Amino acid sequence: MNFAQKYQAEGLKVIAIDSNAPDLLDIPGLTAYVDWLGPPTYPVATEAAGEGTYAEFTAAYEGSNPFPLQIIVDKQGIIRYIAREYDPFTLDALIQELLAE
Repeated sequence: MNFAQKYQAEGLKVIAIDSNAPDLLDIPGLTAYVDWLGPPTYPVATEAAGEGTYAEFTAAYEGSNPFPLQIIVDKQGIIRYIAREYDPFTLDALIQELLAE
């Protein structure tokens, strides 16, 4: 489900974050890959080295790789949802609820 397109008019902002550190040094390569996947309808950012990066998160995480990760932040900047598994029904319901606030 393309949440970015579905809820854009209601104010939803979607950002993808590429956690592959070498991609930061190869923006043309990352751009080509993203275009090959099918140009997204939302921005794709890269992750800079430093505090709180995905690599630091996975280094402290025990178990299977937690990628991909969905994080929903509300209008006040509060994290309201974090999930490792893609559940479009739960995401859709939560997005509708938060956009209505």
